[in-house]
Amino acid sequence: MVRKRKGFTLIEMVIVMLIISMLLLLIVPNLAEQKNVAQTRADEAVTETIQSQVNMSNADEVNKYKGPDKLKDWPALSSKQRNRAKSLKLYINEKGKVVSSDPSSKVINDAS
Repeated sequence: MVRKRKGFTLIEMVIVMLIISMLLLLIVPNLAEQKNVAQTRADEAVTETIQSQVNMSNADEVNKYKGPDKLKDWPALSSKQRNRAKSLKLYINEKGKVVSSDPSSKVINDAS
C-alpha cells in the first residue's frame, strides 16, 4: 500500500528556512549600503544643480546671497531646493562656490 504525502517533513522545512535566512544575511547589508550611496549621490546632485544656478546668475545677485544662512532666501531656488540646501547646510562661499558648513557632509565642505 502506497501512502500519499500531504505537506512537507520537518527536515524539508528547516532546510528551506536555512536557505532563506542565508539569502537574507547576504542581501540586507547590501541594501543598507546602497541606500547610503544613493543618498550621497542625491546630495551631490543637489549641490551641483545649485552650483549651476550660481554660475548662470550675475555676480551682483550672487553676492547678495553669499554667506551662511542666506542661500535659503535666494529666489532662483525652488522650495524643495531651499529645503534641501538648508538640511545640507549649503551656502555660497566668498569664491562663489556652493559648499557645506557641515564637516560630516559628504558634499564639498568649506574645509576643502
